[in-house]
Amino acid sequence: MTSEMVYHCPECQIELSSLNHEGNLFWFCPQCGGGAVNMSVLRKRLEKGTVNYFWKKALNGEGTEKRSCPACGQKMLEVDSSSRSELPLLDVCVPCQFVWFDAGEYEKFPLMPWRPLQSHKLPKDAAIAFGKVCAEHLKEIDQRSFWESDDGPSSSMKSAISLLLGLPVKMEEDARITVPWFTWGLLAAIAIASVLAFQNFNSSLQHFALYPNQARRMAGLTFLTSFFLHSGIVHLLGNLYFFNMLGPDVEDFLGKSRYLLFLLFAILAGGMEHVLFDPHPDIPCIGASGGISGIMVFYALKFHDRKFGFVFRYPLTFNWIWLKFPACIVFLPWIGYQLILAQWHIAGVSNASALAQLGGAAAGLIGWMLWKDLDKKKQFVNSLTKQY
Repeated sequence: MTSEMVYHCPECQIELSSLNHEGNLFWFCPQCGGGAVNMSVLRKRLEKGTVNYFWKKALNGEGTEKRSCPACGQKMLEVDSSSRSELPLLDVCVPCQFVWFDAGEYEKFPLMPWRPLQSHKLPKDAAIAFGKVCAEHLKEIDQRSFWESDDGPSSSMKSAISLLLGLPVKMEEDARITVPWFTWGLLAAIAIASVLAFQNFNSSLQHFALYPNQARRMAGLTFLTSFFLHSGIVHLLGNLYFFNMLGPDVEDFLGKSRYLLFLLFAILAGGMEHVLFDPHPDIPCIGASGGISGIMVFYALKFHDRKFGFVFRYPLTFNWIWLKFPACIVFLPWIGYQLILAQWHIAGVSNASALAQLGGAAAGLIGWMLWKDLDKKKQFVNSLTKQY
């Protein structure tokens, strides 16, 4: 959606031109030569210590309002470098995480130091030992051609997904007692709502997204409506993939009523986590990640021994092997990653709301603690029914 947005130069008031350089998007004014860039991109290009210094001062309000932001039109803070007099003043928009450079200012900032890969080599003895361990593990894996292997999932489509996208896939499907109509219905609703929202994305955000500073809007219904919106096709397909892979088994285990209650709890917990701790109250939050995170954690704890696989291809060959891991190994380390992302989001490095995902994950843990022995209760009830 970024390519459709129009930004204007705060000095000349003319439309900025976009430039994609090495996968990073910049905007520049063809008249005065100034330019704008997102803070997350800036941290990849310039020295992080310097960028973080300006960002923290802007977060603390240490600057003077001068120019208008090219994106939102609000006043940016002009921040100085204090002790580093050789650096120019920098215009920062905290809500949009945008930075404006006047002509010639960008070149005055120190670049990210280049770090060659050779500096990260393992000591020779450690490398040899590591290689021996890998070799021993590889001996235990059936090294057959990918398309002929019977060690992978039965579906060639799932195999192709893991190969092309690097996503985990179930090694085999477990028999279910019930048909997951509720999960499939939600999948269809999410897909339809998101695609329709793409047609007029800005209007959809204004009406149905969750804004931390407007959490009570529509009597709090935006906690639920934001669940059905996504920022793009990749965001949408990623969430649908994990929801479809894990949701049916959780629905089958909990039953329709408990599953609905659990999913609502995870969605609300994710939204509340975002509202309470997100430092950017004007930026909307959308996506099904909060609810799906709850399902993911519940699945990893309850079905911890079910196997998932990743396809690994030998370099320069057409041979493939499956690397298999239990669900707890695949999904639980994801929590640690979300904790890191949450720190980055609070610091302004990332725009992805890991806070909502952590809230949903906490709901998944609570749900597992409440219902982890539900299958034992079902067995006990069935045994009583058989006795009488």
